[in-house]
Amino acid sequence: PAPEDARVLMDPQALHHALLNLVSNAAEALAHRPGPRISITTRVNGNLAWIIIEDNGCGMTEEQRQHLFQPFFTTKQEGNGLGLIITRKLIAKMNGSLEIESKEGVGTRARITLPLAATEATGDEER
Repeated sequence: PAPEDARVLMDPQALHHALLNLVSNAAEALAHRPGPRISITTRVNGNLAWIIIEDNGCGMTEEQRQHLFQPFFTTKQEGNGLGLIITRKLIAKMNGSLEIESKEGVGTRARITLPLAATEATGDEER
């Protein structure tokens, strides 16, 4: 199906929380950057739905990428180092995954992958 026709089984509050965290991270990375941009796109790839959040912010160093999902690791003055860990757990509870790619000075791309709903086969509720 086209992205606008795709349906996934998910927890709306959990997905909202995950997206809010990823977009907030992107917005923080754009501080003091010329031409700040955040894009959110959706795609269907086989039986999976992708939600992609991209920014042209400061990006991350290799060391920062290696510690992304380490509890309490943060580069932010106000951060606690748990945001991405919580986000990944919320997505995992929906049988999804979170991948993050980043290049220092270029930006970051976060991709949420969720399985498409098979409502005809399972009778499960669509959201």
